[in-house]
Amino acid sequence: MFTLNTSKTIIGLLAVSLIFSGIFVAIKVIQAAHVTDADGITPEVTAGNTENEYTVTLTNNASSTDSIAEIDIAIPDGFTFSGVETITCPLSWGKASPPESNEIQCIKGVQHDHLAPGESASVTFSATSPDALEEDTDYHWDTTTWDEQSYNITTSLESVVDVTAPLTTDNATSTWTNEDVTITLTPIDNFVEHVDGSGIANTFYTSDGNDPTESSSEGTSISLTNTGTYTIKYFSIDNVGNTEDVKTAENQVRIDKIAPTISTTSITLPEGQNAVKEGDTIEISAEVTDTPSGVETVTIDLTPLEGDAEYSLNLTGSSTYSNTFTIATSTNIENGTKTLVITATDIATNSTQDTSVSTLFDNEDPTASPTLDEPNEQTAVKNLDDITIGGT
Repeated sequence: MFTLNTSKTIIGLLAVSLIFSGIFVAIKVIQAAHVTDADGITPEVTAGNTENEYTVTLTNNASSTDSIAEIDIAIPDGFTFSGVETITCPLSWGKASPPESNEIQCIKGVQHDHLAPGESASVTFSATSPDALEEDTDYHWDTTTWDEQSYNITTSLESVVDVTAPLTTDNATSTWTNEDVTITLTPIDNFVEHVDGSGIANTFYTSDGNDPTESSSEGTSISLTNTGTYTIKYFSIDNVGNTEDVKTAENQVRIDKIAPTISTTSITLPEGQNAVKEGDTIEISAEVTDTPSGVETVTIDLTPLEGDAEYSLNLTGSSTYSNTFTIATSTNIENGTKTLVITATDIATNSTQDTSVSTLFDNEDPTASPTLDEPNEQTAVKNLDDITIGGT
């Protein structure tokens, strides 16, 4: 049994549906805010034992004061109101007149009932739809409770003839990311703009590209944490069984948490050299691969050779990245071994570094100290003498 208490401002939906002439009809109970009653009268609307049966209960919550209660009901055209005896609502107690309509009725058994502290008065009635209802239309009838001090609470019962399926949207984006992703599905059930239908009952989804069914995962929040490409599909069902066609998110969700791989790095020096100096041109290359997002950039830090910190290596083969660099002719580079760090970054911004490339920088000219060894006991040489020439 579904119960709403009007001590709060609530919108509630009965989990029932009526079928008249093959048309789904959802019944909703809408509670409106009320003026606090000095006598403490509290109305309550409850679903009855059958799909279109309702019970209205008035309770006097005051500690010592008796109260008089009246229930007025405005019935929409075409609906019948049965189960209790009604009379045309009198204009009594000096309260504001109800709307001028022949459909305004008072429940005879409750009108002017005295309620002692803690006492309740209840009535049960049926609201029956006519045979011909307009599709995608809502019908209201208002139940207003009064007491002798003219405080009132209005409770609306609403029949919604809803034949339109919900509409669900998503916030998926196609940008590669290396973080967890949460997709939000937003279903609405408005058969015309700003007019609520019967309400959303379920939303089902898949993330593997297969069509979802009512056995698929349910909810409006999809959490994706692993590397991969996800195709999101989903549909919603409203409270009277209208089912949305399966929709596919326009954007695939793409997650890459794997950094690129750098292999087979090399540096090529000028021919015949095992070190570099000012003015020399060198070539650096590396094999770089990445899945699933792919390589975005490959750079090398040439600051040890007074070059750029992010000097680009360009794709020159299927996975080979290389470039040449010429050392300036006038530098403040100190002689010694220079380590050049290669950084590879993929489209999802994962990165990895390699420090295996190094070269010796030597910008000093060589010096020589020659020596000449003459034959023993000779201070000069002559034809056919053997001599030894050396140096450092």
